[in-house]
Amino acid sequence: MSIKQALLELENNNLNNEQFLELIQNCSDSLSNKDFRVFAKKAFDSKYGSLYKMNPYVLNLIVNKIPIRLENRSHSHRFKLDKFCAPTGSYSYCCSIISTYGQFIFACSLSRGSIYRWTIASKSNIYNYGINVVEPDSFLDLKEVVFLDLETTGLNPLTDDVIEIALYDPSNGKEHSRLLPLNRCKTIPSEIESLTGITNDMIKELPPITSQELDELIDEFDLKRKKILIWAGMNMFDAHFLASLFINVGNKNFKFLKFVSAMDIIKEYSDVNFNSLSKDYLASYLNINSNGSHRALNDCKIEAEIYRTLYSRKK
Repeated sequence: MSIKQALLELENNNLNNEQFLELIQNCSDSLSNKDFRVFAKKAFDSKYGSLYKMNPYVLNLIVNKIPIRLENRSHSHRFKLDKFCAPTGSYSYCCSIISTYGQFIFACSLSRGSIYRWTIASKSNIYNYGINVVEPDSFLDLKEVVFLDLETTGLNPLTDDVIEIALYDPSNGKEHSRLLPLNRCKTIPSEIESLTGITNDMIKELPPITSQELDELIDEFDLKRKKILIWAGMNMFDAHFLASLFINVGNKNFKFLKFVSAMDIIKEYSDVNFNSLSKDYLASYLNINSNGSHRALNDCKIEAEIYRTLYSRKK
């Protein structure tokens, strides 16, 4: 396949996810590094970009094909499959997927059963943070978990904003919900307004979240002890956006948080093989009222009820 053919295929508006992944694979196999770099940039900016950015399989192809170098002051930071050279010159954790956006580089480890090591890098700053992903060997007791859900303006924690954060403790009914103003984006996209009901007018006068507020949430919900359950698979979507909130205010206590994928627990330990692990599908299957979904607190409560129902079947 030539670069011209690849770009023509990319412009095809009827590619489904499977066809897009096949195109990425074909280009990885047949194009030179130089041509594949051109193709990768076009794919990232295309309408398929959200799939491209979040899919570990796709990103693995890219990091294998294109080693990326970032210059920062006197240091040269090279992201590889096997290691990441930190600013001090020491090696820090395995990096197995990578995503780029403009001047930013976004790298992480997908080593299962251990800390996921993520790095956000720009031309002037290097931010290292680990997402401590816990993989339990059964359903966790409801007294051990707190549900987290975020509403965001998009899918990229480097360029999109959190517009709502919610926490819910199913063991005692404690809840917290907070709308947040925009930081990176100029406006909330119309499709996000339609999906969530959160409008630009609702958030434009709000104060930003502070480091003290984040510390208060950690204490109030006992988050240094309890596990944070999020409705996500391997990409741990909400955890990365939460990390960006901590980074923005210079709060270093993110390292104490422990995350668990509710979807992974259900997939591994539920007594039913579900066709889908989406909230809407499971709520419908289990006859749980999902009215008000796509608002953070409501989603937390729906997720908690799904989890509670499936957990009770296993006891």
